[in-house]
Amino acid sequence: MEPSTHDLVKEKYGRIATDGGCCGPQSSCCGGGRAAEVALGLGYSEAELATLPEGANLGLSCGNPTALAELKPGETVLDLGSGAGFDLFLAAQRVGPEGRAIGVDMTREMVARARTNAAEFKRRTGLGNVVFHLGQIELLPLADASVDVVISNCVLNLSPDQAAVWKEIARVLKPGGRASISDMALLRRLPEPVRQSVEALVGCISGAPLVDDLRRMMTEAGLEDLRLEPKAGAVAAMLPGDDPLALQLMELLPAGTQPGDFITSLIISARKPLGQTLRKRTPEDLEAVVRLLEAVNLPANGLDRTDGWVIQDGDRIVAHVAIERTPDAAVLRSIVVASDQRGRGLARRLLEAAEADAGGRTLVLKTDAVGPWVERRGYRRVTRDQLPPSVLATTQFEGALCASYPIYLKR
Repeated sequence: MEPSTHDLVKEKYGRIATDGGCCGPQSSCCGGGRAAEVALGLGYSEAELATLPEGANLGLSCGNPTALAELKPGETVLDLGSGAGFDLFLAAQRVGPEGRAIGVDMTREMVARARTNAAEFKRRTGLGNVVFHLGQIELLPLADASVDVVISNCVLNLSPDQAAVWKEIARVLKPGGRASISDMALLRRLPEPVRQSVEALVGCISGAPLVDDLRRMMTEAGLEDLRLEPKAGAVAAMLPGDDPLALQLMELLPAGTQPGDFITSLIISARKPLGQTLRKRTPEDLEAVVRLLEAVNLPANGLDRTDGWVIQDGDRIVAHVAIERTPDAAVLRSIVVASDQRGRGLARRLLEAAEADAGGRTLVLKTDAVGPWVERRGYRRVTRDQLPPSVLATTQFEGALCASYPIYLKR
């Protein structure tokens, strides 16, 4: 069985952690050669580098996200793919003793090295606000809405599921939290020989997404205020002419082209919206709810006979569920989520709120879209003759309204 992307990256970066860096002709990886030279070329100052434990800078950078994150004292900052702690130690000084600096890396050797460096960092600075976790960035070992800032430096392109990483970033950020990330992206598709190169993968090139695909993944994760700005000179700093990876790339690229014709280092920033509010529906919401239902061709008649819950994002209603009560049941209907908000758990939040609001009644709903999902939540499929007469008299069941839809019940 061929090794997975995770296995390849772990093996390569585990060796880097053990051998002491990404320098010289024996190794090709993010940042290329000469660690201090690369860092200075990417905008780190000599004063900053002087504060770091020896061996924290492994020459793996493609940008300087900490400088752009505008970190404030007391904030919690998360570094994805924290390596030996290079950016996180700088961030820890900015958030100060009242803040927290959390690193996540999937390479056991890197985490061990970072923890050793953390002890030296505390001796030098007196700061004990740094912690490193072993974990994958596609499934972060952190709670929802627990960090103010996410940083990362030339790591996301190493992930085999970058869309999942962006969703995790959105999940762990607090409302209003921000991401400040330096990473590689493609200006155009790479030639197939480069795409198949293991060295180009661990060198942060063949796994880089197209710029438009990166923007789409960030948007689909629910982030806003997106900025993707090329970092001038970064590719040249990472891949000097005598670097082994640069030399190999030149052999694989079409004649007359340079790495910079295909790849760029981006300064990437985004913000999580200030928050979506789950609340009871009011009469003033009905017009917006009707528009939401009509946009997906769902009927809106009889809403005046129901209670409901909505999710509001700013001044916009983005999701809704109605509850039509009978003496012995609660019929859940008009469940709708705006098309640009799907895949973010809004339907689950609505259903949980409606179920809690049902007052112990038997729950009934019709749906032709999410049957397997509601079955996993304890609903079972039934026929009309298994329903109480009061349910058959509701708007959802009288006449031909959604007559062909399957019926689900939960007691």
